[in-house]
Amino acid sequence: VHTADDARGPGRPPDPSLAMVSEVLSRNTRGGDFVGRYGDAEFVVLLPDVSGVEGHGTAERLREAIAAQRGAGSDATAQ
Repeated sequence: VHTADDARGPGRPPDPSLAMVSEVLSRNTRGGDFVGRYGDAEFVVLLPDVSGVEGHGTAERLREAIAAQRGAGSDATAQ
């Protein structure tokens, strides 16, 4: 399991934007879904037992939740 910002190295504070996205994704998915980092600043969400249409709807809902949080966030998350 990786933290919100393993790429920055030990002892460095996490990137606020990555931490915000991680929190929003975790808060807006089901208990059986998997949310993780893929690469440096990419995220993956696995949605077991979800059709393509449902997955598309979920992806749009997650995108909107992240956009709303960025709009309502502090200067650190709005960069």
